[in-house]
Amino acid sequence: MVDKLLIQEKVNGDEYVVSTVSHQGIPRVTLVWKYNKVKSSNGARVYDTCETVNELSLGEAEIVEYAYDVAKALGVEYGSASGKYLVDGDGPVLIEVNCCPSGGNMPAEFLDRISGQHETDSILDSYLKPECFYEELKKKYGLYAYGTLKFFIVPKDIIARSSPVARISTQLELIIAPHYLIAI
Repeated sequence: MVDKLLIQEKVNGDEYVVSTVSHQGIPRVTLVWKYNKVKSSNGARVYDTCETVNELSLGEAEIVEYAYDVAKALGVEYGSASGKYLVDGDGPVLIEVNCCPSGGNMPAEFLDRISGQHETDSILDSYLKPECFYEELKKKYGLYAYGTLKFFIVPKDIIARSSPVARISTQLELIIAPHYLIAI
């Protein structure tokens, strides 16, 4: 018999992914992403793109501090914690968190161009090279390049046989990897 009920408040706001890595319980931010959503024909809000946040605004710095509190509350001593957060007028709200690298399946070349390091490098530093971890901790958050992921929105499940991206791609320098089209 179910005798408990959990009710979660609906939060309308901007959605972010904040990746941290910790050494001896001290977290540092590695990457911050922001989702952009569009309204579908049936009124649902769907993911359109996910873009890097290259410099933190005051509000985004608040999200990072909140992500640090989450990593500490989870007891993350070493390694990564990647969380999704919604932010409204009352501040950030944790949606989900996992102790895994965000972008762990993204091509290393892509993340190297954006941040200078793949997430797994940052994690290994937290375990094996604390001097590198602390050098990065001293630096102000900022990325080397802008990155974006485009989510293809289709009205039903299909197998794509062609895409207009092929015509656009001649105009951009691209890294193409399975599931990703990255414009640099």
